[in-house]
Amino acid sequence: MEHSPELEKVRQLLFPDLTVEEGWARIDAALEGAADPKKLDAIEEVAAGDLSGDLAAAVRRLHEREETPPAA
Repeated sequence: MEHSPELEKVRQLLFPDLTVEEGWARIDAALEGAADPKKLDAIEEVAAGDLSGDLAAAVRRLHEREETPPAA
């Protein structure tokens, strides 16, 4: 299976400690499980975005939730 440069970025972000082959095996398995063309398009769209910035923003939101006391 041929991988786009965007998916290569995803592999590097998601699986930095795995070998290239192991990372691609996991991504390929996920893509095969998402055989719906709409899902594949959504994955490619997310991969083409600012993954580092998106990931940092998500971590920031999670951290803020942990620090914010629940509403009474």
